[in-house]
Amino acid sequence: GHECKFVDVVPGRKIEGDVTKIQLYRRKVHNVIIVGPAAYIKSRRFNILRKGCIDSFLSSELGVTAVDYDASNCDAVVVGSDEVFSLANGCNMMMYGHGVNTDKLISYAPSFGQTDLNRINQFNCKNLISSGLSMFYALSVRDEPSAALVESLIGKRPTVVCDPVMLFDFSNSHADI
Repeated sequence: GHECKFVDVVPGRKIEGDVTKIQLYRRKVHNVIIVGPAAYIKSRRFNILRKGCIDSFLSSELGVTAVDYDASNCDAVVVGSDEVFSLANGCNMMMYGHGVNTDKLISYAPSFGQTDLNRINQFNCKNLISSGLSMFYALSVRDEPSAALVESLIGKRPTVVCDPVMLFDFSNSHADI
């Protein structure tokens, strides 16, 4: 048996040309005015409750605890899935393996999404991403464009795998849907 932990994600640095704090503040003010204060507060409460439900599910149903990524000292860390290699939400160094305390860094089904080599070069992230991807013990991605991008960055072709959501048998879980 192994002990499984959820490694908390630290938000990435925003990159030039992406949404600024002022723009985010303006969006929040706009949402409060347009959507209305009650709906906005209800939405915030929902997001807080949702996080609590996810944490509770991880702990009670899966026996998984959360740890800080830089203090995790895990035998192996799996990065993925989803668009964790994308620059759309900023450049998150830990998603590329930097600062993750493990000897076996593995990716399962991540994607670069709409991020391409031009965008990586535009925001001067090529060295950071390339050096990080080179540290992975095993690399896989969920789509062909991401595989080609990894290969162009580090000269190694990752395995293309299925999105893990597609692997779950929902037939007995939600028969009414």
